[in-house]
Amino acid sequence: MSYLKHFESHDILISATRYYIGRRTIQAAYHARCLARAWHDLPRGTQSVIRRNIEEALAQDDEARAEGREFYPLGEDFDRREWELVRKQWEATE
Repeated sequence: MSYLKHFESHDILISATRYYIGRRTIQAAYHARCLARAWHDLPRGTQSVIRRNIEEALAQDDEARAEGREFYPLGEDFDRREWELVRKQWEATE
């Protein structure tokens, strides 16, 4: 996979996270789960950006659910639970 040397892993993870937030696919759940497992190994800068993106999505999702909207920014309940696994990882280090 020598082609990966042309990419910054920081950028790939952030871009993938932004892409998957709100998607309703098993791949989005898989990404969130992998991100949760890798959380403690990620550089702090990468953690900071990803955390901010997920926190914003969680707040938007909370608002949508409280208002009874049909569309949830984090996807369905299953999707949200997977993103919450990532949040549990950063909360464990605070």
